[in-house]
This record gives sequence, C-alpha cells and structure tokens, in this order.
Amino acid sequence: MKRTNGFTIIELMIVIVVSAVGVALAVPSFRDTIERKRLSGATEAAFQHLQRAKSQAVKRSKPIVVDFNVNGTSWAIGFTDKLTGCNAEDVSGTGLCDLDEDNDNPGTVRLVMRVLGSDFNNITMSQVTAFPVVAGTTCATAPAGQACFDYIRGLARTGEYEFASSNYKLRLQVTMLGNVNVCVPAGSKVFPGYKGC
Repeated sequence: MKRTNGFTIIELMIVIVVSAVGVALAVPSFRDTIERKRLSGATEAAFQHLQRAKSQAVKRSKPIVVDFNVNGTSWAIGFTDKLTGCNAEDVSGTGLCDLDEDNDNPGTVRLVMRVLGSDFNNITMSQVTAFPVVAGTTCATAPAGQACFDYIRGLARTGEYEFASSNYKLRLQVTMLGNVNVCVPAGSKVFPGYKGC
C-alpha cells in the first residue's frame, strides 16, 4: 500500500486551535498599544505645537498667544502673533489662529497654526490649571485664560492640561520659564516612556 504525505484532519484542527488561542491572547495587547499610541500622539502634537509657539516668539521678537479650546474630544489648540488672541476652533473668521508668514506685514499671507482633537480618535483634553496673567511682560495684555510666550524674558503664563484615553492620562505643563513638559499625573496608570508629575 502506497503512503501519501500530508496532514490528517486532526493535525489540521490542532494547528487551527493553537493559532486561535494565540490570536485571542494577542488582541488585548494590540488594543492597549493602539490606545497608548493615540494618546501619546495627541499629547506630543500639542507639545510640539507649544514648542513651535515658543520658538516663533523668539524668532519674531513678539509675543505669541496660545488658545486651548477644551470641548471633550473636539478640542483644539492654536497660536497667533496677534496680541488680541485667537479662537482655535475658528476656521475662517477674525479669531483665526494664524501667523504672518514673513513677519513683516499684517496684510500678507497668514498661516493657520492649530492642532485638532478630531485627528486623534477618543482622546479628550481637560484643563487642570488656568493660565494667569503675568504682570510686567509683553503677554500682560493678552486675553486672560490663554497661554502666552513672552519673547523678551522667555517667560510664559503657567498652566496644565490633561489628555486622556479610556485607560491612560498624560499631562502637558507650561512652566513660568517657558518650558513645556509632558508627564503622567499622580494616581494614573503607568505609561511607558513618561515620568510621573
């Protein structure tokens, strides 16, 4: 009798069951990784946006005003070189968060400068502490509640915002010296790559 090479139905079923168990164990880990990537992506986008605002203040020798528009998952952060401030949710009006492209003429082309929460699924932003007015700086006349980077002393209005997903939180801090930090709030789940606040 001639024997053929191949798999028996029992061997095939064992391979399918072992593969199914492996996939079932891996799915929660993938979900957790995706959630952390979304949260860190949103927080790092806000961090980079604030770093750019600070560098624009120095580059342009004028204060840069930053607006945090907190509205659940449809949050927005924008900045402008207009001392009257801006509205990060405004898309075309006079409150648009924008910069004079060549820093010489208010009537020239202006660039929109904002980060939108709608780009980061299921990530919320909330205010932890407000940005108080700092007397004696070029930012003193900027609208209350908005962050501002002062180009003369490099100081900023201090404030904190939290970004959150279902299981994790990260906090964005602006210090009086104009430093921008990201950390894990006390009592929150450990987030690899970030230190505690």
